[in-house]
Amino acid sequence: MNTIQQTDQRISSILGRVGYQAVVRRGRDTENRVMWAFENATVSVPLWFGCIDRASREQDLYRGIDFVVETRDMGKIYLQVKSSQIFAQKFRFKQSKRRYNKYIAVVVLDENTIAADAVCDRVISAVSKIRNKLLALRK
Repeated sequence: MNTIQQTDQRISSILGRVGYQAVVRRGRDTENRVMWAFENATVSVPLWFGCIDRASREQDLYRGIDFVVETRDMGKIYLQVKSSQIFAQKFRFKQSKRRYNKYIAVVVLDENTIAADAVCDRVISAVSKIRNKLLALRK
């Protein structure tokens, strides 16, 4: 059993059902912050960045996608938003084991990242990294 699985078991046993609901609520709040940020930010988005929309329930549950970013040159790029580095590491571990697509951008927005411009900058930066990888594969 690896470290991430051990951590998951410890968190699950400590938190129980009430804790799980709190984690889900925190994740939903973090996702809401992304939508709010793109509606209220003053930062300009790159020309290649079209729009951002919430993923469908199926995409979220089965593919680990929170948002779909429509780009003008590469089509759709998927985004997973996490509220902590620990949850981001857990998601990346699952990506490495091919549970999730390796081309899903991951962005961490802790409770200290609340300014709309800061949220947008982090999202754009994470999506940009995946876009650049996909552009390199095209060549």
